[in-house]
Amino acid sequence: MSTRVEHNVSTINWIVDPNSYSQNSGRTIDWDQVTATDENGNKVIESGRIVSETPTGLVPRNLGITDGTNPYPAIGILLESINQSNRVRAISGQAVITGGIVYGNLLPDDGDANFDAWITELDENGTGIVTENFQDDRVS
Repeated sequence: MSTRVEHNVSTINWIVDPNSYSQNSGRTIDWDQVTATDENGNKVIESGRIVSETPTGLVPRNLGITDGTNPYPAIGILLESINQSNRVRAISGQAVITGGIVYGNLLPDDGDANFDAWITELDENGTGIVTENFQDDRVS
């Protein structure tokens, strides 16, 4: 008897070239600082969020102090969406993009009043993250 297995292979849409980015070895999340939740009440952070690292773990930059006094500037971009209920990933840590080219206008933080300042922080911290704008030029 044969079986059929289907795999959906996809890449993260905000990474320009999935073969050219660098990432760190994984960091824990400071879930006490996260406010977004899913339909079951579990705290979540979506892929592409710019993050800071505090002594207690990663924090999405959009939850940090935005008046320029944040002692924990942006260090990278969260690679994958995460959910507090996933205990395996909580142990291994969450990967953060620390270099490469990304589509800035596809990041979930694009449009935030502080987005440009966070991109500047990434540059000043030597991450090697470069942004460009995605534009679909296909003719329908």
